[in-house]
Amino acid sequence: MPSYDFEVWQGDRALHSVKGVELERPADAWDCVGNLVTRFDAPGCRIAVKDESGDIAILVGARAAKQMLAARVG
Repeated sequence: MPSYDFEVWQGDRALHSVKGVELERPADAWDCVGNLVTRFDAPGCRIAVKDESGDIAILVGARAAKQMLAARVG
């Protein structure tokens, strides 16, 4: 099962990271992004999701992610 790293950034400063999260499908990363944006939604925060090779799979602002996830549920 592939693993992904999740990082929360504000400007050039890393605020939080979660390494080696195993996901069955890449789309499952959005659940983890949703958990992070409940904690980190200050202006300028962004979430980076990197795959096993270190390439960025998702890069999204925390507030934009929150709006996208709310629209997906509602």
